[in-house]
Amino acid sequence: MVTFEFIKQNLEKAEREYEGAKEVLNKFTEGWEGQRLKELLLGDIDRHREEFNYLTKKEEGLKGKMDSWEYELKEWNKKSREFNEEK
Repeated sequence: MVTFEFIKQNLEKAEREYEGAKEVLNKFTEGWEGQRLKELLLGDIDRHREEFNYLTKKEEGLKGKMDSWEYELKEWNKKSREFNEEK
């Protein structure tokens, strides 16, 4: 299973690579065709970033739910032990 930390590290790496690629792209795209290619490539990158951000938020939500369920399970186990001790 992919962890939140793994995703975060990959996002940071992708951000650094994106900035480097953007600089190279700026150097080699001149004229109308080059500018159109640049727009297409940057659009793809932005679309993937949006998808990644969506998945990151979704994972954070799931992590919160798991933490809540874990807490509820601990409370249930605690009450169960107390009930069994009273018997």
